[in-house]
Amino acid sequence: MSPDAPIFERCVDLVLRFLSNVAGSIYISNMEYIKSTFHNPGCNVMYRKSVLDELGGFNERLLTVEDEELDFRIRLKGYKILFTPFATVYHKRRSNWKDFTKQVYRYAIGRMQFMKMYFSLRQWVRFMPSFLILLSLYFLIASIFNSLFLKILLIEILMGIVGLVVTAYYLAIKIRKRSFYIFFILIFVAFWAWGIGFIRGIWYNK
Repeated sequence: MSPDAPIFERCVDLVLRFLSNVAGSIYISNMEYIKSTFHNPGCNVMYRKSVLDELGGFNERLLTVEDEELDFRIRLKGYKILFTPFATVYHKRRSNWKDFTKQVYRYAIGRMQFMKMYFSLRQWVRFMPSFLILLSLYFLIASIFNSLFLKILLIEILMGIVGLVVTAYYLAIKIRKRSFYIFFILIFVAFWAWGIGFIRGIWYNK
């Protein structure tokens, strides 16, 4: 991302990078030589036409994550995916809240589609937002019959707020401390958009 990009786009970029790293999708960066990798993001990648013809190109049934699914099939065929630091592309991030929310929601649907196709490649950390949302809903309903569950729900919410504050502050000091509130809301929105989208992906058919 260009260092001259608007602050909101830079915050979005940092949040997506941070969440991807937490989920285990650590892309190669800051390297000085060509290196084999498991996946290159589709926003900055080139393929041999012969390989695309052999594999049939992208899987158009996937809403998103089609680039990672293609790279997985390429590696299954014995080909290599290479990262090179000599090809730089500045990628524009979402510039408003609506587009960011929609992007994360669609990412989650596509990820669930991908996991249904290749269950052995599942990453349990990606289930956490959906699990916590469903767990909170359970506590809320159960609190009607037992007030203890309401106390548990409040503790869960408090822990979530603390986690948001710590993460937002950690990211804010990388850009500027005044961006703390942007990061706080971005992470909050990403949590709910991903959690709901991931559940939607269970029965989604493009």
